[in-house]
Amino acid sequence: FASPAVQEEYIRKWLVEQANLPEWVAQGLGILFYPARYHSTLKSIFAMGDLIQTVILQHNTTELDVCILEEPEHCNWYRAPGDSWLQRFHYVVGIIHTNYKEYAASSHYTGLFTAPALAMICSAMVRAYCHKVIKLSDTLQVFSPGKEVTNNVHGVREEFWQQGLELARQQSTNAHNNNELDLLQEPRVYFLGKLLWAKGLDI
Repeated sequence: FASPAVQEEYIRKWLVEQANLPEWVAQGLGILFYPARYHSTLKSIFAMGDLIQTVILQHNTTELDVCILEEPEHCNWYRAPGDSWLQRFHYVVGIIHTNYKEYAASSHYTGLFTAPALAMICSAMVRAYCHKVIKLSDTLQVFSPGKEVTNNVHGVREEFWQQGLELARQQSTNAHNNNELDLLQEPRVYFLGKLLWAKGLDI
């Protein structure tokens, strides 16, 4: 994107056209951008500066209630000095979906202690900055037994359901043509997933 404004316009348009949110919801949603840099070796984007101060300055308030951190361990690997999430927000929920331990072991890094060390760091970040942790899969490591639960809060996008229904219709048509069982008359399960070790695949 040429500028944050162009990206924001794209996001709001996507929310209406793809996520089916009402126009007033998409336009009323607060979107802010923070300074960050792409680390080519780690193949990740890391924040530059204090994310909490960015929120405070953007909304001109110090009254912060609930914070949902997407990948809280990632958000806190590099962080500026100052108050922590738990000090500023009444309740902090972390949502975790990447298996960084496996990521380190099989994708980018070598060394006997690399994966265990990264797992320990991730666990420390979660324990330090979250009241509650939601893991999308139990294939992810244990971060903080007293704080974590497993729940697919991301859900499934409508496009995936539509793709499954279309496939079922095609198979049903073929079945009718061949005098076989109508697949739409019986319960069926449609699944589409990312077969990536880094995203929690475990066989």
